Amino acid sequence: MHPLEFVTAEIDLLMGHDLSFFAAYMMMVGRGIQNVWDADKIVVIIDHFVPAPNVSYAGIHKNIRENVRKLGIKKFHDAGAGICHQVIPDKGYALPGKLIVGGDSHATTYGALGAASTGIGVSELAYVMAKGSLWFMVPETIKFNLVENLPRMVSAKDIILKIAGQYSCEVAQYKSIEFCGPGAGALSIDQRLTICNMGVEVGAKFAFFETDEKSMAYLKARTDEPVEHFRPDPDARYSATYELDVSKLEPLVACPHNVDNVKPVYELKDVPVNQAVLGSCTNGRLEDFERAAAIIKGRKIAHGVRFLVIPASQEIYNQLESEGLADRNFSGRRRCPRPGRLRAMSRRTYGCTCAGRNGYIFDQSEFQRKNGQSGKLHLSWFCRNRGGFSNRRQNRGPAEVYTLKSFRIINSKTEDLSGKSHRALWPILSPISPREKIDFA
Repeated sequence: MHPLEFVTAEIDLLMGHDLSFFAAYMMMVGRGIQNVWDADKIVVIIDHFVPAPNVSYAGIHKNIRENVRKLGIKKFHDAGAGICHQVIPDKGYALPGKLIVGGDSHATTYGALGAASTGIGVSELAYVMAKGSLWFMVPETIKFNLVENLPRMVSAKDIILKIAGQYSCEVAQYKSIEFCGPGAGALSIDQRLTICNMGVEVGAKFAFFETDEKSMAYLKARTDEPVEHFRPDPDARYSATYELDVSKLEPLVACPHNVDNVKPVYELKDVPVNQAVLGSCTNGRLEDFERAAAIIKGRKIAHGVRFLVIPASQEIYNQLESEGLADRNFSGRRRCPRPGRLRAMSRRTYGCTCAGRNGYIFDQSEFQRKNGQSGKLHLSWFCRNRGGFSNRRQNRGPAEVYTLKSFRIINSKTEDLSGKSHRALWPILSPISPREKIDFA
């Protein structure tokens, strides 16, 4: 097997969420196929529109529940389990050396555990559900050698933002990224998941960390399946190799409206913030909340700022509760309501809430189409607790912390989608193989 060669590969695991699985299944049934290739290799997670914003999406959720029972899919996680890209690692589904495809672009996340995982479109998802295989062009591989350790107040998010800002958001266009070196080995699993989650934001088809004792311990605590080490071949060749001294990094921000429009925090001057979000599949993990709790302890959220706190999964929320973080640290009133037990919140749910406002988000995407024409969204991990990045106004007023119990979906569609094609829900379909037309028969 060589780079740029076309291959057909057997799939070890398929993931679909409430949009991609529903649309792919409808496409498959529309071609007259009633059964999936292997129900034990399919994971279905309801997470993108939770709770259902209208009757149409409630009907989609009901349809999914009925069909996973009919198909015998046991790896089904209903609304409240969490965001798909966190549930997959939580449940021990992402294993080293496995080929995983997901109906969401940020499926690259699972490479943090040594899996070859990538996002695919609805037509490809339907094909894999029916056939269990998919064509790929073998990508070239680039290597990022991370040296030294991260300094205080700098996070794994800053590593991937540095790569995007210095080398552009296309540095890994249809390539695999391998993160290695002593700096990579020093990163926790939470930090590796953050970096691989954003691999797709710099164009990557796959993003990997090799397994070590940290990843093996993480997985063995979550699965009874055999877990093997994943490492690059001794004679592996790379199309490019980069070295990054992470000890020289500082807190970074991706400014509107592209992920590679990266600046140090200190360069932003006075940028008022109307809303901040701590959560998502990129930065909704235990370490993120521990760091944030240490920063805001004893302080109050600035008047006029909304601070949304959303753990990425029920497991993470339970960890927050057990450590006392959920109730003590994220409110000026010393109380943080439980996040819907857990109504896991995705970027699709809160993506439109900054329209006409300046937003600050611990997430992976700040594209204008998700933020409205007049809102400006800044992507980073670090933010000062004064209503802005470097705003000097004094903290005042109680914290205004929103969890999913008090969250309201804005501008949700209300039209009836029943009977419409999958294009009503997922307008962009993946390209068919350049060599042959996909035949479901």
